[in-house]
Amino acid sequence: LESLTVQVWYEEKWLPQRMVEQPSAWRTDSSRLRHHFLSKFGGWSMADMGTERGEQAVLDWLVGLRSHTARRDGQPIAARTAWSTWSIVKVFFADARERRVIARSPCDGLRPRKHLPVKVDKVKGFRETGGFNLEQVVALTSDRSVPLDRRVYYGLGFLGGGLRPSSRAIARWKDLDRTKVPFWRLSITGAYDSANRLEKQRTKTGATYHVPVHPVLQAMLEAWWSGGWEAYIGRPPRPDDFIVPRQDGQPRRVDFTLEQFHGDLDRLGMARQRQYQSRATFRTLALDGGADSARWTPSRTPASSSGRTSTDAWSGSGGPAARPSSASTRGPGGRRRTPPRPGPAR
Repeated sequence: LESLTVQVWYEEKWLPQRMVEQPSAWRTDSSRLRHHFLSKFGGWSMADMGTERGEQAVLDWLVGLRSHTARRDGQPIAARTAWSTWSIVKVFFADARERRVIARSPCDGLRPRKHLPVKVDKVKGFRETGGFNLEQVVALTSDRSVPLDRRVYYGLGFLGGGLRPSSRAIARWKDLDRTKVPFWRLSITGAYDSANRLEKQRTKTGATYHVPVHPVLQAMLEAWWSGGWEAYIGRPPRPDDFIVPRQDGQPRRVDFTLEQFHGDLDRLGMARQRQYQSRATFRTLALDGGADSARWTPSRTPASSSGRTSTDAWSGSGGPAARPSSASTRGPGGRRRTPPRPGPAR
């Protein structure tokens, strides 16, 4: 083990095992290690890393981590990136200790809270100013300058409980329960990992989401099922098909959907924002439309997030979608109006 270097352990042992254990995360983990850690410690022996000298060297690296720069723009890395990098370095050495490669981890005694920045957004204020108003949602889901498939895709995000792009990508027709009243129900049990082309069998939180289908979204899906999907793909949809796939029938990748989203925002004269703003937008429109704020509070625990929409919307108990029409049809100043129905496939 005296001749085993950090670089060799990473390449021959750690990374292959990480690829098996974390198929959707290893690329990001590898990138952080290569760009922020291995450039300094790759030539060190693993034996030396498990000594006081190794611990002191890792401490010096930790202190300077906040000043590391991103390859993308040359700017200092975000606080969350610094914390994520520290986290994977801890995992790296914990795995080595578990396999008896080192006697102790050089990370064990260090205090990251003392040396790493507080977790804040790299771009200050974007959470406060982000999101879309009702007029913008109407345009994104009905304007004829936006292709029909993308209007339906945006409808799933803005009117489908704020679904993440990764969940929208693998929503299938068979996941849509059209027998439920007063609202159809869309059940989401997984997510799509675009980087690894992998369909994951669980959502980000591990919960199963039962999403009440907004009446406007229901009308969009009815038109999409009855003719739009076939015109787009070239054959009638089947239950196991994705609701809004790419034209080759495969799940939509988040990098391509972001590029298309920004193009549509430019076309409609809107400022560019993240795709994930659909979540905050749905919540805001639901609350503005009269949803119970005590019930419609995002939950991070699988048990509570699974149950929050699974019963409220169909029991009449005032859940987040219990009064969807007010959220979707109230314009500026409180004026009510009927949203435009989706047009036919082009």
